[in-house]
Amino acid sequence: MRQPMSGLHVHVHAQTIVQAAVLARSIADQAQVALYVETEAQLRAGFSLHGWHYLLVQGCAEWLDRLFTVPSSPYLSGVIALLEPGAGTPAWPDSRFAGIDACLPSSASPDDIMAVLQALTLSPITD
Repeated sequence: MRQPMSGLHVHVHAQTIVQAAVLARSIADQAQVALYVETEAQLRAGFSLHGWHYLLVQGCAEWLDRLFTVPSSPYLSGVIALLEPGAGTPAWPDSRFAGIDACLPSSASPDDIMAVLQALTLSPITD
């Protein structure tokens, strides 16, 4: 089991609590995870921790389009969306998802997610 990368906080928001739990568990050995952030207030409360904060969202394009607004905060280092496949899944990039820094398929591996998180980090993440 790997040690979580120091200073990396991932706040998970998904279409269902089951998706959020699975997603959080998949990266929990590599990052400090705040499971299932339901509101922007909960996300902002997590910013009290020192380090980089990322929002990881997972769901179908219609759900993201209907329910998701990228929060504006100087403490939020980036937003990654994991899109579920479906008829409404747009080709990336799509203007509906302005403010999302990276978009991956929902089938992305934990290593793929961590690689994107590391790429979005302004300075290298070290163990």
